[in-house]
Amino acid sequence: MQQPKKDYQIRDVGNTVVTLRTDLVFSPQSVGGKPGYVIEDPVSMKFYRIGIPEYKFISLLNGTMSVSDVLSATAATLSAKAFTEREAATICKWLVDTGLAHTHESSQAERLVEAAEKADRVQLLQRLNPMYIRVPLMKPDQFLDSVTSWAGWMHGSVGWTLTAVLGLLACCQLMVEWDRFIVASQGILAPNRWLWLFLAWLLLKVVHEMAHGVVCKKYGGSVKETGVMFVLFAPLAYVDVTSSWRFHSKWQRIHTAAAGMYVELLVASLAAIVWSYTEPGLLNETAFNLVAMASLMTLLFNANPLMKFDGYYILSDLLEIPNLYAKGHQYLSFLGRRYLLGVESESFRWTGRKGFIIRIYGIASCAWRMTICVTLTIAAAKMFAGAGIVLAALGTVLWLGPATQRFVKTYLTDEYLTRHNRLHFLATTGAGIAFATTVLTVVPWPRVVRAPAIVEYSPLLIVRASSPGFVEQILVHNNQSVQEGDVLAVLANDELRRELAELKLDLEESLQLSRTHKINNEMAAFQAEVERQAALAKRHKQKQHEVDQLTIRAPISGQIIGRNLDTLDATYLRKGAEIFSIGNKSSMEVRISVSQDDLETFTDHVSKPMAVRLAGNKRFLSELETVSPRASMEPLHAALCA
Repeated sequence: MQQPKKDYQIRDVGNTVVTLRTDLVFSPQSVGGKPGYVIEDPVSMKFYRIGIPEYKFISLLNGTMSVSDVLSATAATLSAKAFTEREAATICKWLVDTGLAHTHESSQAERLVEAAEKADRVQLLQRLNPMYIRVPLMKPDQFLDSVTSWAGWMHGSVGWTLTAVLGLLACCQLMVEWDRFIVASQGILAPNRWLWLFLAWLLLKVVHEMAHGVVCKKYGGSVKETGVMFVLFAPLAYVDVTSSWRFHSKWQRIHTAAAGMYVELLVASLAAIVWSYTEPGLLNETAFNLVAMASLMTLLFNANPLMKFDGYYILSDLLEIPNLYAKGHQYLSFLGRRYLLGVESESFRWTGRKGFIIRIYGIASCAWRMTICVTLTIAAAKMFAGAGIVLAALGTVLWLGPATQRFVKTYLTDEYLTRHNRLHFLATTGAGIAFATTVLTVVPWPRVVRAPAIVEYSPLLIVRASSPGFVEQILVHNNQSVQEGDVLAVLANDELRRELAELKLDLEESLQLSRTHKINNEMAAFQAEVERQAALAKRHKQKQHEVDQLTIRAPISGQIIGRNLDTLDATYLRKGAEIFSIGNKSSMEVRISVSQDDLETFTDHVSKPMAVRLAGNKRFLSELETVSPRASMEPLHAALCA
């Protein structure tokens, strides 16, 4: 017979004896002008912040007094801030769950085994999550001691002044070279740059994490661990500087959090100056990669306060709202209990300016977290084909599973929820699901259809060789503007010019003969020579036109469109061969390649506006003029096959 599972939660608070661990370190710390304490757990290297009332209550949990005795002892000193029995139970349960204290029941072998198994399950779930894998590599504390001795000056007034000067110089150089910088950025993600981008990232992450450690050591902290965490298999370095929580000054904690970004911006400034003074080449490209990675990527990710990276800890200390992320999550839980479960008796703990900030942050961070998780899930499904779908499904389960489990457990076992609350949840969620189903299945949604397209000049005039010959000169280049009548190219055809010269001699000879026949009164011969002369003149005129066509002129004004024109020198062109095209930028059209499945959608959209997106994500609205159904095995343009 299976033994019932024991419940070690603190039920009978009054008679419970809670014993605080003797190795815990309590450090006084003021936040927002309010004094408090930070609890340091030297075993797990975790830190907890508590207020003065909580400290007075916890400090008396020495294993000799019951919770009711502690409540009585603190009632006089805390007066109006004295804890109720329910609040005391919550504090004691938190101490036991975090391992900061124990009761007689929780310290029994069976309880310790159960706690260890629970911790192992949590760690296993974290390790199995393909979206987030953490790999410790080393304990850098001693190494950082030596680094701090010779690099600590960079994080003082001298280093800050130097960085400010270099940053100003770098900004000035980039402003002067801005057009060249924009051109260089267009090929930053080209495959031939991937290796150099990775090396630039690796260098930046090493100096970034080292900077965190150096500043932490400078203020007396310790760095117990450094390693790599993989987010969707993308490596991100990390360093454990949680000891900065014990720093009394918030500016020391902010400095520790900002040190990595500070050093990256210093590297970006140096790289920008090097880039501006070097010609295209390996050094120039490496410097550009450092500028891009150290400035844009740092601002987008490390400085983003909605992610629990450097920006979050800086914002939390600046606002003097400890555990801002957790408080924002508590607000979301409050909303869930209020509107999903209908718990009207509860009110949100934080009000005023602080409450407003927590509310905004909770909603914003939740939206950002959902966006990132959905994006990573979709990316995993697309990047790794079939395996990606499995990874995405596993990641989704591990992401939503624990939260769903906690909610279901609360829904089924929370003793403070009434039957009315549970019915309210069923009605609310049922209505929400019904509404979402109706919106997604019944309401007609406009179908978004995408099709590849090319932009062409309209009309596009193709310039061809009217006479055969070898290319002697190409006088224009691609994208050059020309006017009607401008000489574009010159062909050479010696045979054609020889035939023209022979016809000219024949024509002159015929003229001389006709005069002789007329003088000798040989009218029949004269008449025949006149007819021959007319035929020769006609042939001469045609041949002269062919020779004139060897000089190719612009038939209209516009812009030359032709690639690799310099390779045409000495090339033989047959009559009718295409040389280049001429178009007008003020008159262009978009030609779309539509699949058979989407033909009806495009046909119904004639004379209606549609969105066009060009390279570089430039968008504009246009109007669909015509749809010409035509099946073809050949692509409309070679670019559509790219």
